[in-house]
Amino acid sequence: VYDGSLLWDRTIQGSIFSAFFYGSALASLPAGWLSDRFGPKLIFTISMVVYIIGSFGTPIAANASYMAMIFVRTVMGIAEVSSICMPIL
Repeated sequence: VYDGSLLWDRTIQGSIFSAFFYGSALASLPAGWLSDRFGPKLIFTISMVVYIIGSFGTPIAANASYMAMIFVRTVMGIAEVSSICMPIL
């Protein structure tokens, strides 16, 4: 039995899980354009740094509020799109 402080209902959990997907879907086309414009290595590096910061910020956001968690997961989804650039490298 979980007695922690993150007792979110299924709707909130679903929103948090889907935020990553929506961020990823939102950034697919701009990531390709940015890779063409600035080079895939730069975009990949920036994206991975943002993704790592988001990973470390996840516990902080989770304890702050579920809206902060949705924001962090969306940003991580946007940053994850840089994996599209990997075959270009």
